[in-house]
This record gives sequence, structure tokens and C-alpha cells, in this order.
Amino acid sequence: MEDERRKHKRNKLNQLMELLDANTECPLGKLVNISLDGIMVLSPKPIPIDRVWQLKVTLPSESPGSGLFKFGAESLWCDGAPNEGLYWSGFQIIDISNSDMEWINGFAS
Repeated sequence: MEDERRKHKRNKLNQLMELLDANTECPLGKLVNISLDGIMVLSPKPIPIDRVWQLKVTLPSESPGSGLFKFGAESLWCDGAPNEGLYWSGFQIIDISNSDMEWINGFAS
């Protein structure tokens, strides 16, 4: 969680969105913030690190480009949250479509 290594601004989401493992359809946690480089997730269980994931998020209907947001990401870290039983995890986005990248860009404007 070192800000000095970030290349792009982290954008907090107005609404927490469910993050799913696209291969199993199992929920991993809630998407808390996003940047062009990665995401941060709050989850009820620790997320294994050093693993590549296929992830998806259903965007709220009022969101520009609403629909399904899919991407590949590597889990980089996982730490316990101040609330007992919750965990923060960071992912680096490694594979994303141009249209989904545009959706992320919308937060930076």
C-alpha cells in the first residue's frame, strides 16, 4: 500500500461493487477503489497473493458504460483490516479491454 509507487491516482468508488472470480462465479469481496493500474478490495476472507485472477464486476445501471467489467489481475498483497474478520487486498490489472479502460478513465476526470 505504498502510494509513492503508484503511477495513477486511486479513485474511490461512490458505491461498493461486488468483485467475482470470473471462473467460479464466487464473490471475492467488494471493490473499494480503482486506478488504471489496479484495484483495492475489502473481503471477508484473505485473498491468496501472487496469483493471476480473471475478475468481473457488474457495474451499477447509473454508471457510464454500464454492464459487465472484466479484467485480468494479479493479487499482490493482503492485510487484515481494522474490523476483525475483514481483509484489504491489492491487485495489479494486467489484462483489460480498451472499453473497460475507458470506464476507469471516467473516474479520473
